Amino acid sequence: MRSWGGIKLLTGMAAVAWVCVGAWGCQAMNDGGFFARHMSDDHRDRAQERWNGMRGNVELQVAEQHFRAGRLTEASKALQHVLAMSPQNVDAYKLACRLYIEQGELARARDAISTALLHSADDAEAEYLAGIVAQRYGEMGRALEHYMDAQSLAPNEVEYVLAVAETWMALEKPEKALEVVEGRLTDFDGCAAIWMLAARLSRAVGLEGPTVEYCREAHRLDQGDVWSEVEIGLTLIWAQRFGEAIEILRPLVDASVAPTAPGGAKADDAGPVSPSVVHALARAYMAQKDWSKARAVLKPVMSKDATDATAWCLYARASLMAGDVKSAGEAISTLNRRIAPTAETLMLQAYASFLLGDYAAVSERAHQALERDTHLSAARWLIAQSRLASTGDDHSGDGAAASPSTEAPSDAPETRLVGSNEDPLSQALLDALAAEDAFGELRPVEVPIRQSLSDITRTAEAVGGEQP
Repeated sequence: MRSWGGIKLLTGMAAVAWVCVGAWGCQAMNDGGFFARHMSDDHRDRAQERWNGMRGNVELQVAEQHFRAGRLTEASKALQHVLAMSPQNVDAYKLACRLYIEQGELARARDAISTALLHSADDAEAEYLAGIVAQRYGEMGRALEHYMDAQSLAPNEVEYVLAVAETWMALEKPEKALEVVEGRLTDFDGCAAIWMLAARLSRAVGLEGPTVEYCREAHRLDQGDVWSEVEIGLTLIWAQRFGEAIEILRPLVDASVAPTAPGGAKADDAGPVSPSVVHALARAYMAQKDWSKARAVLKPVMSKDATDATAWCLYARASLMAGDVKSAGEAISTLNRRIAPTAETLMLQAYASFLLGDYAAVSERAHQALERDTHLSAARWLIAQSRLASTGDDHSGDGAAASPSTEAPSDAPETRLVGSNEDPLSQALLDALAAEDAFGELRPVEVPIRQSLSDITRTAEAVGGEQP
């Protein structure tokens, strides 16, 4: 009777023998020896090709795993093995193209995808990748051809539809792009991306109504994606749907800023929302004449970045419109001490100083604004008005008679103006300064301002005074 040790020894030897046989068999297949001994030449070649194809597909899966994980070097090595075993593997060339694009090697990417198309003329993904390569080279016409071929071969792939539309947009033909997208909205009813693209394109051609409807549908389908919601909110502001924009943007802004810690510590950024989104939200509140909420949403940004000129200017404008001239003056004066003043910030400070009755500061800041923008008739108007107001005489003929008070009146913002709302020029100037684009809004005010300057100049000449 054999001992258990002897049985185990024999069993182990048998296992080693089988492993050796298996290894020999695989190697024999790989070397072609097995096929050479047991098959005819024709059958052997086909069998060897199938064997290499199977091994190549396994290696290709490994290469794809490396690529998805960002291990580009390992992916490249695995691809080399695949192409060595299966030089006509179309999927390998497509992966090689994606890899080379990722590595910035466009010439090799073009070679790889050209080879893929050579071996498979009706491959939608290959056409799509060829379009990406052409687009990277700036060949937008050729890219469009490839994308359209991909869409034709696989019409239900939304990625290809989006590529066609976006390329038309890049070719500065938004109407064509919108035609492509609107024709497929029903086919991709649950895809937020295509609805958002439809909104972008509608905005590009100035269609406010469709833009809003497409934004609403995109928001319904893709709530929770911060960047999509930001874009939707900003687009709704463009369409002057301020209430809807506020409903979308306010939670994002609140979530991105942690509450102020005990002891007055500054708020920390808790999310990806940029200051520009806060600026947009403040503008939406200002469009609704909600000055207090506009100022409240700006304060954390101002506290965090004392040089954010946009936030400080918006805060000053909201304060002016709320009748809080003192806060406006302090905010814009603080900003001008911290940054290199611009014509815009100097004009805001000059106007606040005018409302506060500091006419020397008005003249100084308005002259500094003129040094930066010689076409600012509004600055000249402020200088002239401040000189007349400082002498207690009002010869401008515009009805502005009262010197401004430093106290914020209790009546509506529209009447808290120099000379009250009987002075339409002063009203227009304040409206312009409170607008998002101060200088864009000031342009329509230039004609009456120049007329007022002409009147003031004639009056100054008649009394022998200094001309502005």
